[in-house]
Amino acid sequence: MMMMRGMTRSMRAAGLAMLFFLVACDWPLEVPAQVELVAPADGASMSLLPVVFSWQPGDDVAGYRLQLSANSGYTAVVADTSVSGTSVALAVTTDGTYYWRVRAMSSDSVWGSWSESRKVILRRFTIATTLSLPGYSHDIAIQSGRAYVAAGQAGLAVLDVLNPETPALLGQFMDSLNEAWGVAVRDSCAYLAYGYTELIVVDVRRPDSLRAFGELGYLQPGYGYDVAVSDTLVYVAAGAQFVRTNVADPRFPGLSFQYSYPRNCRGVVVEGSRGFVACEQLGVAGWRLDANPPVQVGSMDTPANARGLALLGDRLFIADGRGGLIVAEASDPAAITALGSLELNGYAQAVAVQDTLAFVACGSGGFAVVNVARPEQPRLAARLATPYAAAVAVDGRYVFGCDRDLGLVVIRME
Repeated sequence: MMMMRGMTRSMRAAGLAMLFFLVACDWPLEVPAQVELVAPADGASMSLLPVVFSWQPGDDVAGYRLQLSANSGYTAVVADTSVSGTSVALAVTTDGTYYWRVRAMSSDSVWGSWSESRKVILRRFTIATTLSLPGYSHDIAIQSGRAYVAAGQAGLAVLDVLNPETPALLGQFMDSLNEAWGVAVRDSCAYLAYGYTELIVVDVRRPDSLRAFGELGYLQPGYGYDVAVSDTLVYVAAGAQFVRTNVADPRFPGLSFQYSYPRNCRGVVVEGSRGFVACEQLGVAGWRLDANPPVQVGSMDTPANARGLALLGDRLFIADGRGGLIVAEASDPAAITALGSLELNGYAQAVAVQDTLAFVACGSGGFAVVNVARPEQPRLAARLATPYAAAVAVDGRYVFGCDRDLGLVVIRME
C-alpha cells in the first residue's frame, strides 16, 4: 500500500493497463509438427495418372498445403493446393522430373514448416530402342507388323516390328538416281513419293527381294514428297504439283489428275471424299475428291510453313514448322477452321494421331507428345530428345519415329 501511495496517478493507470494486457493475452499458439511424407517415395518413377501424393496425419491439424514444382527451389510451381485430408491426386500434364512438399495448418490457422522435399519422375513415354538405318529417313508407315521407311537416297527399307522392341531390317530397295521422301502401304504394295521419279510402286510380298513393278514420271516434272492411298487411287504432294494416279493395276500407274501450285506441296492426307494438301507458306488446301475432276474448295493460312498432316475424324492436325502443332476443324474441306495450337521446340514437320494424343516430329526438337483431348487447348504431354526427328507413325502402344541420325526410334507408351 505504501508503494501504491507513492506512485503517481498516471503510473498507477499504466500499471493496471499492463496487468489487464497480461491477463487478456493467451499463451503463444502451438505450431504444427513437420509433416511426414508417405508416397511416392523419393526418386520414384511413375507412369500412370493421376499421381497420388500422401502423408501421415498430424495432431490438431485443420488442413494441409501441397506444392509441386518443376525445380527443387520451388520457383517453378505447377500445383499449389490446400486439402483437409492426407492425400491428393494430381493429373500432371507433362512428363519430367518434379519436386513436392507439404506443410500443415493448425486449428488456430498457424502454418507449420515445410516437410522434406521429395523428387518424383513422371515417365509415360520411353524410347525403348533405336535401330540404325541406311540413308536419311523421311517418312514411315506401319502395316501388319512391318515398318516401311522412306530412307532418302537409300530408298525403301522394310523392317520386322512384330516385336517392336527388337526390330530387324528385312530388305531394301534403292533407286540410286533419286531420293525417297514419302511412303504409303496398301496390301502387297508400297507407294513411294520418290523425288524426280515422283511415284514408284514396290512389290513388298518378299522383303528380301523387293522390286519395283510400276512407276510414273509426270508430263510436267515435279518432285515427290508425300503420298496417300485411297482404294485404287494414289495422291502425291509433288512440289509444285498435286497429282492423282490410278493404280487399279499397280504395274501400270495412270495419271488421272494434275494441278499446279505456286509453292511446295509437301504433305497430303485423304479420307473418303475429303483431301488436304500442306503447301508450306500457302498453308493448307482443302479438296473435294469426289468431284470429276477433283476441285480445291477451301484453304486455311497458317502462321508458318505447313509441312505434315494427319486426319482423325473431323479433326485435321497440322505440323506447321516453327508454328508448332495446329488442330483444325475439317469436316468440310471448304471451311477449314483452326481450333487451337501449341508452340513446340524445333521445327514441326510430321504428325501422327491416336485417340487423344498427337505425336509430332520436330526436327532438332526431337519428338513431342501432345494431349489433344481439348482441341482448343492442346497440352504438351512429353518431349523425347533425339538429334533430328523427321517422321512419325503410331500403332497401338508403340510410336515409330524416324530420326536422321538414329534411324528407327521406337517409343513405348507405358
